[in-house]
Amino acid sequence: MNPLRSAIYRYSIPLLRPLPVRGGHISNRDGLILELSTPDGTHRSYGEIAPLPGLHDETLPEALEQLRNRIEEAMVDIATQSSLHKIPEFPGHLMPSVQTGLEMAACNLQASIRGTFPLPEAIPSLVPLNALVYGNPGNIEKQTLEHYSMGYRSFKFKVTNRDADTVAEQIRLLDAELEKEVEFRLDSNQSFDLDSASRFLETLPKQRISYIEEPLGNPRDIEELHARTGIRIALDETLWQSPDIRHHLPESCLGAYVLKPSRIGGISATIRLIQEAEQRNIPPIISSAFESGISLGFYALLCTTLRSATHAAGLDTFRQLGTDIISAALETEHGCIPAARAWEKSTRPNMEKLKKIDQWTL
Repeated sequence: MNPLRSAIYRYSIPLLRPLPVRGGHISNRDGLILELSTPDGTHRSYGEIAPLPGLHDETLPEALEQLRNRIEEAMVDIATQSSLHKIPEFPGHLMPSVQTGLEMAACNLQASIRGTFPLPEAIPSLVPLNALVYGNPGNIEKQTLEHYSMGYRSFKFKVTNRDADTVAEQIRLLDAELEKEVEFRLDSNQSFDLDSASRFLETLPKQRISYIEEPLGNPRDIEELHARTGIRIALDETLWQSPDIRHHLPESCLGAYVLKPSRIGGISATIRLIQEAEQRNIPPIISSAFESGISLGFYALLCTTLRSATHAAGLDTFRQLGTDIISAALETEHGCIPAARAWEKSTRPNMEKLKKIDQWTL
């Protein structure tokens, strides 16, 4: 590969409504965009570094500092490994969000130069999405029915120990209203103990519930919760907080690995967990951390590499953004995202929404 140029941009985009995160709420989504280009500008690519407060250990300033410290070395790695037709390896410890942004930008640059998709196994297909539903009871029903009319058939409800009774009532009402092919997913961000989770799950129409994501503060009780309720458990935070636990849980009690690449540790790390999940016959669900369309388009393409294309991805978060930093907005068709089209849009940011803060030439 020819010598490279790189630049770092910063963005801040509003959310349509405050997003609950650990320790409070945020009203804007802030992040960094890494641009790689050939010297003549013929080929350009972008990757996103956007740690989410309350989810990532690193802050945005910490990610920026590491990116600045490692970018020149990373540019050498990208240039020297470009002929290997695989995701470049970056030696040394990188923060998960930084690893993701570097890998994304490198894969997209290779794709631009070769005129291919950035992932060899990707195909231009439709990826079903689960609709993210949260808010007060009236909004939950309204959002669900609106998304149902748009073709969505998978719905994810946020629930905590504090609002469990209200959410359970809404789920029972929706169960009576919607057709049988609709699935419900729950996400409680480890807010229950074993007994309270058991009581909550026993009040639900179990035939509707695909899984509950991270219900327990103590994930070592997951197998017991499944034994009590018959409802499968999806792993999200446990995959990085206590990664060894998953190896001791039987496949029969696990409903999914929910994989956020920017928190898992990058695209390569996510692919390794996809392969593990598929070997165990556990659905891998690609999910976002409320990133911009630059990441979402790449993740949509990643979804097309899965062995089963029937599991809805957690990429509907773009609907929570008041605006986006890509030139053309993402769109859905009957509750699905056209993956190839989404990725193509993700390669064309609106530069007016980005502020350049640094640049280098190798």
